[in-house]
Formats: sequence, structure tokens, C-alpha cells
Amino acid sequence: MTANAISNGASAPVNAIDFIPHAIFGVPISYFSKNYGLKIESSHDDLDAYEGTYYIEGELPVAIRTYAGHPKNTVTLYLPSTLQSVEKISVLVRDVAKHFGIDDSALQWERAQDPAL
Repeated sequence: MTANAISNGASAPVNAIDFIPHAIFGVPISYFSKNYGLKIESSHDDLDAYEGTYYIEGELPVAIRTYAGHPKNTVTLYLPSTLQSVEKISVLVRDVAKHFGIDDSALQWERAQDPAL
């Protein structure tokens, strides 16, 4: 299975999206390039440097990042800030995990555990 990646030069429009963290998985960022061929890019935002990749889940842009200083072998799943429904977000978190063959036991945190964030 291959991911529907946002490719070649799409970083600029994707960087214009306000992403919010919604889940943490216990897998390294390299998992997505080794197993699914996604390009891992180094970048930074207002807070810190990170390595990450982007892809489309249905019609929704998804960012997967690991920031400097975060626990080793973890990635954070980011979805657009326009998503407000915790129920819908939880479904999307599981859809992403399923899409990438990530076992439920690798889910270390999700928005449903702290919806006020």
C-alpha cells in the first residue's frame, strides 16, 4: 500500500495550513519513508525544528512530525485546525493508523484523552 503523498513543492501550501496535534504514535519518522515511500523533510516552525511528512487522508491534509526534543521513536499526527469534532478526530486518528499499519498499542496519546487542548 502506498500513501497518497503530497509531493514535490507542495510544502509551501501545506505550511499555510494551521495544523493541531491530535495523536502521538510510538513509531519513528523513518517508518513512513521506509515502508510507504513518503519523503521526510526537515523544517521548522515558530517553536522548533522538526522532521516530517505530509499526505492526504481522503481529501484531508495530514502532517506527521517529530520535533527536536520529543521522545525518540515517536511521531505526532497533526490535522487542520478546522476540525473541531473530537469524535471525528478520533475516527481519523484510527483511519491514519490503519492506513499505515500502525498497531493500536502504538497509540500513546490522542485528543480524546484531553479534548480541551
